[in-house]
Amino acid sequence: MKHVPSITFLAAVLLGLPVGGTLQEDALPDNDSPQGETGTADSAATDGTGPPGEQLFLACAGCHALQPEDANLVGPHLAGIVGRQSANLADYAYSPALAEASFAWDRNVLFSWIVAAESLLPGTYMLYHNHLEPDEVFRLIDYLEENGEPPATER
Repeated sequence: MKHVPSITFLAAVLLGLPVGGTLQEDALPDNDSPQGETGTADSAATDGTGPPGEQLFLACAGCHALQPEDANLVGPHLAGIVGRQSANLADYAYSPALAEASFAWDRNVLFSWIVAAESLLPGTYMLYHNHLEPDEVFRLIDYLEENGEPPATER
């Protein structure tokens, strides 16, 4: 059966109101919910259909490199993004809102960011707005986690 997050969760992510300059915690999935109930990125069950993460990443590759030795493009490189602290790359010019924020890029934050970055952290932006299905976002995050080696200084 195809994994689909609840309507309530999607509404929270997509309709988060842009207030202040901090991470909108209410726009994040609830980690305390039983697996599969809310569709959190930590419960990334998929039915095995649809494009693989590598193919999904091609849409991201126009702005993001996957390895730290590759130059930052329009967006920062995504090497070691899962678990990395926000705005921690010295050689990338982050938006003021993101530069002032302090959070870790866990799977739930990444899910919400990919779906609607501006709702999660008002004052930030991602130029590319893809309309991925939730299971595709999960596969993309899995791909980033499995293939984006953190820089040697972060290992």
